[in-house]
Amino acid sequence: MPSVSEAESFLRESRFRWHQRFQLAPGIFTPGTNDVDRMLRLAEIPADLSGWSVLDIGTSNGGFCFEAERRGASRLVAVDVCEADYSGFAQIRSFLGSRTEFVEASVYELPELLGRRFDLVLFLGVLYHLRHPLLALDNLRRLIGRVGVIETAVCDHELPRRVAGRALVRFYRGSELHENPTNWFAPNAAGLLDWCASSGLAPTMLVKEPPAGPVRWFASLADVLRSGEHEGSAWRAAGLRSRGTATRCIVSVRPTPGEPEFASTSWAEGPLTVADEPVRRAREGQTRATASS
Repeated sequence: MPSVSEAESFLRESRFRWHQRFQLAPGIFTPGTNDVDRMLRLAEIPADLSGWSVLDIGTSNGGFCFEAERRGASRLVAVDVCEADYSGFAQIRSFLGSRTEFVEASVYELPELLGRRFDLVLFLGVLYHLRHPLLALDNLRRLIGRVGVIETAVCDHELPRRVAGRALVRFYRGSELHENPTNWFAPNAAGLLDWCASSGLAPTMLVKEPPAGPVRWFASLADVLRSGEHEGSAWRAAGLRSRGTATRCIVSVRPTPGEPEFASTSWAEGPLTVADEPVRRAREGQTRATASS
């Protein structure tokens, strides 16, 4: 780990946006608002990841990968749709001497690009930025070897209490969600669980964030789930109730055996090409070059 003086100098000279808060040197933390240690604790990620492979989709500054590396993960792949130096990932990786690989791609391309599963797949703060969220979850199932963690905005707090327990989704055509035009969909917590179940991902843990301000961002499940039975099978199977107050959720998921639930009921939709072939080939070459470096 770098020295305190080296970390302080690095922070002073950095010109990218710090989205995440994590440790650069003993007692020296980056100035981002997304607390990596707190999120991993709430998601019940083991303190010892020795031998685990980790995939971080939507890596931003890379804080989750770098922390997983400190916890002993054996292989780490960081993914973002922006190039490696956009959010400072490349600079931070070099500063820390990290061996984390970087792939510039979207979640829609990853199963084919990476061609393998990972023990731990992190999908934090990404789902609501996607115009095809169910396709993303379908692909996520193909990447998870042991466990995945999904953190996303949910719309429970926007719903009247009488419908808060039903599986519903809010579509944001403009900048209604956080004044950000790249935010498209937010399910409620019930809808998120049903989405996961439909895609063959069994939800095993849910933490909900009520709109209570920055001091107490994430409440325990018992604190916020009190009333309003949900009609969906995934919600009942998890034994959950909803109050309709959440703004964000964390869900831990594991692939279910056999084919995903939707496979037996959905019409065949044919192949979906997300990127042109020249772009795909270029990214495949970049992935191979990154993996061999």
